[in-house]
Amino acid sequence: MSVKLNDSDFEEEFEEEMVDVDYQKRCEKVYSLIRNTTKEEFEEWLAFDNTRVRESLRAGVQKTEQNLKGFEEKYHKNTEKFISEYDKLEETIDFLEWIGEFRMLKRLTDKLETMKSHEHNHPIFDD
Repeated sequence: MSVKLNDSDFEEEFEEEMVDVDYQKRCEKVYSLIRNTTKEEFEEWLAFDNTRVRESLRAGVQKTEQNLKGFEEKYHKNTEKFISEYDKLEETIDFLEWIGEFRMLKRLTDKLETMKSHEHNHPIFDD
């Protein structure tokens, strides 16, 4: 029995491994900061770090939206229409990239929303 794997199988596995490594490094840094700084110093760092991450995610959203707009102009079709027809279309490099950009936009916006919802709901220090 043979199993057909596609690029997304490897992409998701690689992405999960990178997230785990990044998360572990971030946790180690946060733990070190908690142990070695005052509450005020830590909160200042946390606010700065969250701002930097948010700015990076927003820049990614903007670039991805520009890429989507490029495909929409090239093919005279909005992304929603393209997505609804995707299963019926011939597989091309452009279409694979277009669907990839669409999925990336979803991931980036989901991450931004997650940050927004958790920022004020999970204080690090209790007063």
